[in-house]
Amino acid sequence: MNATATQPHRFMPGCNPLIQQARQDRLDALYERDGRHDPAHPAHQTYTGLWAKYGNEPCTDEAPLP
Repeated sequence: MNATATQPHRFMPGCNPLIQQARQDRLDALYERDGRHDPAHPAHQTYTGLWAKYGNEPCTDEAPLP
């Protein structure tokens, strides 16, 4: 891994890329868990409401977000 990957982005000092990637990975897992990958799902192709629905509930054996 690149040593700069753990550093905040120089244009967005409060943004840690590792945390942002962990959040996106979690949303992707929740998207699958909720069945939104299925074109027949009423919320197909949207991530809206996933965090509200599942919160910090584990969706796999993953560690919770920091």
